[in-house]
Order: sequence, then C-alpha cells, then structure tokens
Amino acid sequence: LVKDHSYLVKDHSYCLVKDHSYLVKDHSFLVKDHSYCLVKDHSYCLVKDHSYLVKDHSFLVKDHSYCLVKDHSYLVKDHSYYIVKDHSYCLVKDHSYLVK
Repeated sequence: LVKDHSYLVKDHSYCLVKDHSYLVKDHSFLVKDHSYCLVKDHSYCLVKDHSYLVKDHSFLVKDHSYCLVKDHSYLVKDHSYYIVKDHSYCLVKDHSYLVK
C-alpha cells in the first residue's frame, strides 16, 4: 500500500510512514525521526544526538564522550581512550571502539 509516502511490505517486514518510522516484523528496532531504538531486548538506543545506551556493556555515548553508566566513573571528551575496570577499552579518536 502506497499512500502519502507510506507503505507496508507484503511480508510485514517493515512499514514506512510519513514520519519515516518503521517497525520490523520481529520488533527488533523502531526508527522515528532518525532515532533508533532496539526494543526486542532493549540492548541499545540511538537517538537524534547520536547517543546510544548498550545494556550489556553499560556505557553511554553522547557528543563523542563516553561514560560508563554502571558506576558513572569513566568519561572521555578529549578524543583519547580509557580503560574500564574489566580491562576493556574504548578508542574514540577515530570513532571506533573495541570492548575486550
């Protein structure tokens, strides 16, 4: 069905509506106004300010700053890296990260 730039795929895999939101069949994520939220297991959420929360790894990324939200101990704003308590680390200078 196509109406006002809205359509539904025959296999119900996703639906695109006027506000550019869609929901996949398995409820794995929802997109609205360029915000992403993984709803199936609540693992992460990507919002307009490019922040996201990862449930399992428990860190928040916002404005290229990294904060470990379990104990609110680690914050990086200078495009450097930090080592968390479990010896994982995150490199933000090139916008990449590795969790051990």
